[in-house]
Amino acid sequence: MLCLQIRHGRIHEIELPSQQYHLEIEDSKIASIDPYTSEAQGLAVGRTKVSLRDKNVDPNVSGVRVPQATINVALPAFIHLILLPHRHWSVLVDDEHAITVEVFDRCVLSRVSYSTWLSLVFIS
Repeated sequence: MLCLQIRHGRIHEIELPSQQYHLEIEDSKIASIDPYTSEAQGLAVGRTKVSLRDKNVDPNVSGVRVPQATINVALPAFIHLILLPHRHWSVLVDDEHAITVEVFDRCVLSRVSYSTWLSLVFIS
């Protein structure tokens, strides 16, 4: 997993999991973080914050701004299956395509995407 951090006005990439950085969930009843993969898993419907923590910085020191994001856990209402790169289900022989799964909630405000590339070879 790749995370972005701003230091001295410049964006730096952080590869997670890391020996120096880790993710921390505010409400562990809503979501959890796998320490070995740094992936979040929703546990209950709700909203919580996730913070990027530096193990070398004391969290009680005032004036230190911690990067945060909000995780919304919602019940899925519908999914879209998309075949890329053309966003339709007509495929060309010997081309590479990606199937993307998008999961939406009822309000269509939240979307989770997962994509994987595959090669399609047709034998007649």
